[in-house]
Amino acid sequence: MKVLPEIVKAVEGKVPVFVDCSIDSGYDVFKALALGATGTWVGRANTALEAACNVLKNGRQFMSAIFCAERENSRTL
Repeated sequence: MKVLPEIVKAVEGKVPVFVDCSIDSGYDVFKALALGATGTWVGRANTALEAACNVLKNGRQFMSAIFCAERENSRTL
């Protein structure tokens, strides 16, 4: 989080900036957004690794299923 403002400034709005670590609570999400992040990712490392392996094996079809599942999960939070 300490370098986030520098990163946001360096990309000059040309690319979105997402934070994918140090998110332990809703406070961390708000802090990242306040420091200029476009958004944050919340999840467990083993889940991300499993997802990456499935992408390599099953490609587009798997990613479509993941995005649909994530969308449904975000609605329940």
